[in-house]
Amino acid sequence: MKAFLTEGAAEVLGGIGAAVKLFWPVAFGYLAMVLISAVAGFFAALESTAATVALLLSGVAGAVYVFLALCQGAVGWHRRVLLKQTASWISPIPRRRSLKYALAVLTFVIIFLIGHMAISSFTLPYLHSIFTSSLGGIDLTNAPVEVLERWRLAVWPIQIATLASAIVLTSVVLWFGRTWLPVFPYISIRSTEPHYGAIKEGLNHSAGLVGALLIVYFLPSILGTIYSVAVPMSVQLHLVPSVLMTILGVVIYFFCFLWGLSILSLAYRRAVAVPETNHAD
Repeated sequence: MKAFLTEGAAEVLGGIGAAVKLFWPVAFGYLAMVLISAVAGFFAALESTAATVALLLSGVAGAVYVFLALCQGAVGWHRRVLLKQTASWISPIPRRRSLKYALAVLTFVIIFLIGHMAISSFTLPYLHSIFTSSLGGIDLTNAPVEVLERWRLAVWPIQIATLASAIVLTSVVLWFGRTWLPVFPYISIRSTEPHYGAIKEGLNHSAGLVGALLIVYFLPSILGTIYSVAVPMSVQLHLVPSVLMTILGVVIYFFCFLWGLSILSLAYRRAVAVPETNHAD
């Protein structure tokens, strides 16, 4: 596990320029979403039905594009690590290979969400009733800092319990799907993709892979939970700490995202012989 973490981090630190070239459509799509939402939100404030519909459609379209752009960048990152390809400025139009990658990601996400919703639907209402019953009904929109601080102290056990349940669930999903994880780099570098059973043949899962992915995946959430639990609400509400934590959060999330992609690539390299040259898109 330690080798995965150190080698994966080294791949990220040595590929910052490549990350910019591979994932610039993600930033472009996000900024476009913000701009369109601001314009549509202005007209929606005027109680325009058409503007409200346009706001919803633009949000959905933007989210889909950002997701596909992330998948396209992930494909390029896998190819950079495994095939030693020099990253070039990627096309803003997602390619067919990224669509196949997105389908595999979507399958994993759906499985995780179903399990997480099944657990949360039973645990969260129970925890909420226990830890916040003494607070009564609170309007958090206009509540003073003192009330928000009481609310923060009351809900931190719920935050920790939710995070713990997500870690346990993800551990189970990754453990049972550990022979399926190499599918992501496989799709990225192979010119053809056989059926799932054929992909699995000969792909032995590497020891420490699941643990390394869990650390990388939940590191931002763990740090965010520690911040919300340890820092008083009076500090969190200040503009400067809020902006700094938002920027730092984006950086950490993106670093861990690339870190996870690198770990998957390294695990695939250990599992199979990677072709030296393969430039098919």
